[in-house]
Amino acid sequence: MNFKSLDQNIYIFLCFILLILTNSHFTYEESLVFGARDGFDYFTIANEFGNIPQETLSYHKAWRFIIPSLVGFVSKFFDLNTFLTFRIFAIIGSLSAIYIFNSILKKLKLEKSHIFFLSLIFIFNPYLFRYFIANPTMLNDLIFVNSALLITLSYIERDKRLFYVGLLLGLLTRQNAIFYLISLVLIKIIFKNNSFFKFKDLIYSIILTLLIFFINNNFANLYTEYNDAYSFTNRFNLLTFNYSINEFIVYNLFLLIIVIPIFAYVFIERKIFLKEIIKSEFYFLIFFIAFFICSIAYVNGPNMTGKNLMRLCNLVYPLIILIIVHPFKLNKNRNIGFKYIYILLIFLWSLHPTFSSISILRLF
Repeated sequence: MNFKSLDQNIYIFLCFILLILTNSHFTYEESLVFGARDGFDYFTIANEFGNIPQETLSYHKAWRFIIPSLVGFVSKFFDLNTFLTFRIFAIIGSLSAIYIFNSILKKLKLEKSHIFFLSLIFIFNPYLFRYFIANPTMLNDLIFVNSALLITLSYIERDKRLFYVGLLLGLLTRQNAIFYLISLVLIKIIFKNNSFFKFKDLIYSIILTLLIFFINNNFANLYTEYNDAYSFTNRFNLLTFNYSINEFIVYNLFLLIIVIPIFAYVFIERKIFLKEIIKSEFYFLIFFIAFFICSIAYVNGPNMTGKNLMRLCNLVYPLIILIIVHPFKLNKNRNIGFKYIYILLIFLWSLHPTFSSISILRLF
């Protein structure tokens, strides 16, 4: 594949178009059945914008009211169908995440071919953009993916404004954004005065977190009936390990679906392991964020969290790619034959039985 003959961004955009053309596009009712049950509350907030019935929402979904409210406002202003508006925002959010991820890889000075193939892995993850395009009411999660990418880019660009935009988007979309703040505290403790983040950044981040949490909590209290299941103690009971070793192993094996393509690519293309990378503040930052977000799925084990491990890991999937790839210097212009085969394999890997319109079984 000659990246000089056609702009690389066009190749990447065409891959995204291919994803859309081969994706499932559920109706609102179908989305509630096929993986977006949480979307009921988000859709209600948007569809009933300005007239939300009292005590009709789940507390932690009502807490994330800003983005669905924005969708509702746009839908009413332009007289658009609410679900269609969610779908438009989902496509814009997907393109935004791809663009930011691509910018990060360029800033890390990866070769063009590596940028393309890593972008391919990101785009064709069968549980990421396919999920959001099929189930656009889960827009909050997609924007959270963007928030993690903006925080990552902010460090590379040395741009504090990007950091605060990323932190704000994270706080508006998911309670998990508290782990951005915790990660910031930890790297400040570890790197002290050598840290990119100053003490005032920590103070500003704490104030912003408290402010957004206060606003979101007050809204949630207005439109939900409080349930003790959402208390801090019950939702973060770290001592509840009510599952066996076998359940734990099986639970984690499910993750191999999304990480094997990354490890395979690095294994083929690796040249040198750069151990100084894993000692850098940047690496600590993305590792802490990914670790804490993914770890939420272990709080109450497989019985309570179900498939949330996959869902939570996909919220930081681009960071997981960076964590695996960044410590390695990759070869240049090698294994061309493998790469053509790899493109086909990645596409076939993306054909999720629910979120793809093509069944891989019908192809053979």
